[in-house]
Amino acid sequence: MPTADARIEKLIKDNGRLAHYTTAEAALSIIESKSIWLRNAMGMSDFSEVRYGFNQLSGYFQDEAKRNRFSTTFDGIDANIVQRAIQLFDQWWGHIQTNTFMTCFSEHGSSEDQYGRLSMWRAFGKNIAGVAIVIRCPEKYSALPLKAMLRPVIYMDRPDWLDHELQKVVANVNSNHAYLETLDPSQVVVALYQMLHLTAVTLKHQGFHEEREWRLCYFPMHSKSDHVLEETRTISGIPQVIHKVVFENKPAQLITKIELPELLDRVIIGPSQYALSTAQALSKALKEAKVENPDSKIFISDIPIRG
Repeated sequence: MPTADARIEKLIKDNGRLAHYTTAEAALSIIESKSIWLRNAMGMSDFSEVRYGFNQLSGYFQDEAKRNRFSTTFDGIDANIVQRAIQLFDQWWGHIQTNTFMTCFSEHGSSEDQYGRLSMWRAFGKNIAGVAIVIRCPEKYSALPLKAMLRPVIYMDRPDWLDHELQKVVANVNSNHAYLETLDPSQVVVALYQMLHLTAVTLKHQGFHEEREWRLCYFPMHSKSDHVLEETRTISGIPQVIHKVVFENKPAQLITKIELPELLDRVIIGPSQYALSTAQALSKALKEAKVENPDSKIFISDIPIRG
């Protein structure tokens, strides 16, 4: 999808950063274990949002005129390429709903370096200590064997957004038609399926745009990694399967530049009466994780939260 690809390229070019807003307890666990959990979308508030993307795609391709306009672009490559991709997507949709694992980040701006973002702190409430773990954007292709995809959430800021976006795809296909004709048609079908799949799990209502969300997505049913660990954990009293990405370089397996000292930019502790004790605990954990000058990485937000 052109808009998502442009966002990714911009994040890399600008040396962008992403913040993972979580509880202080979870932040300590991430640092101590040098890993982050990817949870099933069914167990997260994001589950309804995955359906939102599916509904937008379904509505688009149920419109015969729009579907035909998109499909004819692929004429000359092979018969029924778009129809085959849609059928593949429909076949996998049940698995996509139940086997999409993700963790969420928020695009982090320099104006938020000291205090974080008020709306994100409010989500935790006054009596829970929140923490933002801010990481530098990983290098492109530095960890392909993890098979986890970092993608921006796209907020549909106009009713015809999807039609407008798919017309960009049409233009790109037309510009590269000669090359696409040299490929095995099944490759084009799979590429279209992946486009539909990633769009379904990263489209979101414009009302959430302030979150500036990115998602690290993992789909073990059809793209399992030997380097992502599957475990059963109990979260808020609910037993569930999680998948764990470990911040460990494995150069022989082409996994590099993902260890905590390389990724970590800063840790921001949200407004809380427990901020100082949280800072002390996180500083100790960062030191044990071999992060240099850990105290210089920790910032305490003093944004007042009413309520």
